[in-house]
Amino acid sequence: MSVSAKHLATFIMGALAGVALTKYHNMSEEEKEKFVAGLKEKAKKFNEMVEEMHGGWTSQPVVGGDYFSVAMGMDVTMKGMGRMNMDEVCVYRVQDGMIVSEQFFFTPGKM
Repeated sequence: MSVSAKHLATFIMGALAGVALTKYHNMSEEEKEKFVAGLKEKAKKFNEMVEEMHGGWTSQPVVGGDYFSVAMGMDVTMKGMGRMNMDEVCVYRVQDGMIVSEQFFFTPGKM
């Protein structure tokens, strides 16, 4: 059996998720609440800007050292901006099984 990049990426992401879950379970209740509240707030802010989501895609991750990146795209109608395709490269830094920083590189374009 040969191992493809997709299989390797799936294994790495699964292992990373397992480490993150272990770290999450070792957090105090206060740390867990703060962590989840931060995720919810980030999602809420983005969703408040979206009028309608028409589709999207994500590439397989590329892993290098403490970083991994994925390409993502959305066909989205943003409030006050109209419908557009947004393609971006997302770069994440991981420490102790948790994402500690993220950067997004994109150029929005009208449809």
